[in-house]
Amino acid sequence: MKINKGSWLAKVTILVFLLTTLSSSLTSSLRAQESSNSEPDTEQEYVQEEVELTRAAIQKDRRGIVNEYMDLTSEESQNFWPLYEQYRSEATELNDQLTKIIIDYSDSYKKQNLTGEQAQQMLSDYLALEQEKLDLREDYVTKFQQILPPIKVTRYFQLENKMDAIVNFDLAGSIPLVE
Repeated sequence: MKINKGSWLAKVTILVFLLTTLSSSLTSSLRAQESSNSEPDTEQEYVQEEVELTRAAIQKDRRGIVNEYMDLTSEESQNFWPLYEQYRSEATELNDQLTKIIIDYSDSYKKQNLTGEQAQQMLSDYLALEQEKLDLREDYVTKFQQILPPIKVTRYFQLENKMDAIVNFDLAGSIPLVE
């Protein structure tokens, strides 16, 4: 019996979503029972933990998901995985910058002291970071095209986009709107 890979990815996506949602719900419930006079450092640690849990949930299985869907030959695999590790390392560095932006925002939001200038700076930082992510993807599309056929390069970046969308969806649900 052949397993439909599309349905497998959907199941993994739903499972990761449910786990991160459950984790967020449980954490929120526990935090609601705590005193409302938490220290700012504790709040920053909480936000950082939430961001890291979300990222870790998908990062844990990212390589396995990529391996499952890429159908690489042994020669392709030999060239793909070192380049994949380089790309993921650089992407993780950019994601760490996003985490810092989120934590800074969370701290200002909790203290209710976000100024217009700070909001503008965070928005500028975020847009610059998004441009860096786009530049990184464009750079690595070219590199992956040197070792893989176009269909596999496209498939790989589709997988990356889907996994990033899962992380971004969960993060969006945990970040309050600017007031």
